[in-house]
Amino acid sequence: GTTWKKVSQLFSMMARCKVELNTITFTAVINACGKGSEWEKASQLLAAMSLIEVESNIVTLYAANSACEKSGEWHNSLNILSSVEIVASKNLFSVSLRSKRA
Repeated sequence: GTTWKKVSQLFSMMARCKVELNTITFTAVINACGKGSEWEKASQLLAAMSLIEVESNIVTLYAANSACEKSGEWHNSLNILSSVEIVASKNLFSVSLRSKRA
């Protein structure tokens, strides 16, 4: 239960020390929130990513989705899953374009 609190404190300290907050750091904290049944924190962090223009990826979205599922927050889980479909579609389109250029 306290692991997510420690990770959250570390994350806050990183922000204060101007350490780059990126997809990997956000994903790690969101994953820790999921393990600590902190689905609201995970959802807030996911929302914060877009506010500060840090791009989420499939792993980030699955971590946030897992946090919601573990807490029985199915409505939020379904919202995140729709984002997964959008990211997956964008990635597939990008790969398709690159293969046509090669």
